[in-house]
Amino acid sequence: MEIRHISQQIANGHKTQPQNKEWRTVGVKVRNEELQLLNRQLDRLNYITLGDLVKDLIAGKITRLADDQQIDIMKTNLQTSGQLTGLSGKPYDFYKQIDINDLHKYLNEKYHEHTGNCYLSYFEKYASIFFGPNPDIQFQS
Repeated sequence: MEIRHISQQIANGHKTQPQNKEWRTVGVKVRNEELQLLNRQLDRLNYITLGDLVKDLIAGKITRLADDQQIDIMKTNLQTSGQLTGLSGKPYDFYKQIDINDLHKYLNEKYHEHTGNCYLSYFEKYASIFFGPNPDIQFQS
C-alpha cells in the first residue's frame, strides 16, 4: 500500500519525502521590496538565516526589552565608554567637563596634527559661545 501511495505521488509530480511528525514547516510572506531589508536586519542581528533567528527565539535568547531596561542598558554603555560624565550636570555645562588633553589626543589621532590643533583651539575659544545658555550669535549679511 505504501509503495502504491509513493508511486501515485511520483505520477502526480509530488516529491516523496517521508512524513516526520516531529517537525513543521513555517512559512512567512515577505514583499519583494522588503526582502533586502529583511536580510539587512538579519545581518544586523548576526543571523545568517531566518531559521537561525527562529531557533534563538524558541530558545528564549531573544526577549523584548521594556523601556526602563533599555534606558539602563544605555546608561551602562555610556558609563563604560566615559560619555555619561560628559552628559551629566546642568544642561549647558557639559563642555566644561571635557578633558582638554583627551580631546587633543582624539583630534590628533583623527585628523592631521595641524588640523587637530586648530580644532582644539577653536573649541577652547568658542565652546562657551556655542554651548553656553545664551549663545552669542550675530548674523552678518
